Amino acid sequence: MTTSLTDRYVAATARHVDEAQRAELERELRATIQDMVDGRLDAGAPDRATAEREVLVELGDPLRLAASYSGRPLHLLGPAVYPAWRRLVTLLLATIVPLAAAVTMTARALLGDDQTIGTVVAGGITTALMAAGQVVFWVTLVFVVIERTGAAGTLPDWDPDQLPEPQGTRAVTMTDTAATIIVVVVGVLAVVWQQFDSPVRRGGEQVPVLDPSLWSSWIPWILGVWLATAVFGVVLHRTGRWTWRLAAGNALLEAAFAVPVVVLLLSHRLLNDEFVAALVDGGWQDAEQHLALTVAATVVVVTVWGAVDGLVKARRHQAEQPAAAADLRGRLPG
Repeated sequence: MTTSLTDRYVAATARHVDEAQRAELERELRATIQDMVDGRLDAGAPDRATAEREVLVELGDPLRLAASYSGRPLHLLGPAVYPAWRRLVTLLLATIVPLAAAVTMTARALLGDDQTIGTVVAGGITTALMAAGQVVFWVTLVFVVIERTGAAGTLPDWDPDQLPEPQGTRAVTMTDTAATIIVVVVGVLAVVWQQFDSPVRRGGEQVPVLDPSLWSSWIPWILGVWLATAVFGVVLHRTGRWTWRLAAGNALLEAAFAVPVVVLLLSHRLLNDEFVAALVDGGWQDAEQHLALTVAATVVVVTVWGAVDGLVKARRHQAEQPAAAADLRGRLPG
């Protein structure tokens, strides 16, 4: 049995609507096609087959026509849920991905017997890519379900407090945030590298700079503080300005790093004895004392500077708010 183009078009369209709507759709669609074909024949179409093809081309893809008839969206995510989806994906990518990469690199460095700096970094990059894919897939799936089930109204309403600072007035730029994350990544890699691929040698063997026994105590703490600092940098960038609460959190992170490092340095427990001995063998007799005092002083200065800088910026931002409000009121018509 030969089927016409109209039969095939109607069947293809009806396939994409609910069964309860199919009979009505088929009846209306056939009548519409017939009227349009007759109209084209009256307008001078050479024959019915040509007129029929032209009509179906004008009606377009059956899937699109069925979607317009049934009211189903053809997009994956619509405007009702896209803003919330984008904000959540951006936040998770900026926090979970670097955290997963750093944890993987640290675990490889601690547990791997034959890991090199190259394999550690490669493992971190692979984990970052996999984590990014998982974040985008699962968040998108959840939002697709929310939209398709009509539950978009359960999402939190937009609030003016979510408005970002204008780019020209942001107290925290993307450059600042990127610099913070880069410093953290370099620091983590340096700690791992000095343990497994140290450039210092003594007696023909590689000598770690830091005391290896610290891997079971203070080094994980320091790495954790660095990772928290990276997350803090992302949160600070999203906020767009320093607040008293963020300044206090910054000061706590600075202290969480500086206090144990300075204590370990001054008690001669941070540097590896073999590393110090290698420096002494090279002619630096007071290497441990000089390094401990120099590094401790540097850490204290940088820490105090970082903590005070955050507090000053928070105070400056707070002071600017009344002035900005007064200026705005002065510009408004009386």
